[in-house]
Amino acid sequence: MSADTIVRRPRPAEPISDADDGAGIMVPRERRRRPPSMSLRLRLVAALAVLLTVGLAVFGVATYGVQSRAEYRRLDDGLRATVPNVGHTLTVAYGLPDADGHAGPSAATGGQGSGGQGSG
Repeated sequence: MSADTIVRRPRPAEPISDADDGAGIMVPRERRRRPPSMSLRLRLVAALAVLLTVGLAVFGVATYGVQSRAEYRRLDDGLRATVPNVGHTLTVAYGLPDADGHAGPSAATGGQGSGGQGSG
């Protein structure tokens, strides 16, 4: 060889870490897993908090729906129960026609109801 010739030596293989992968095989440094940034306890607590939040949200929405339907049903039933009384009161007090189309007794008295509000 002459002095002008540059001899290149092959690069050595990447150094192997001191840790094995559990099967007794040495793993190169670039393939090693990094230690998790969060501990197992922290990950489990976070997962439990997420599951608890989702569960409570589903429970809250379901409870709201059931309670809302029950309250609206109760309100509707109450209003339906007062319709005959209101209709009778309007017929008697103000002479409005009832369901049959007949005017109430106040039509004959000049539109004054029987509530004690007459002139006099």
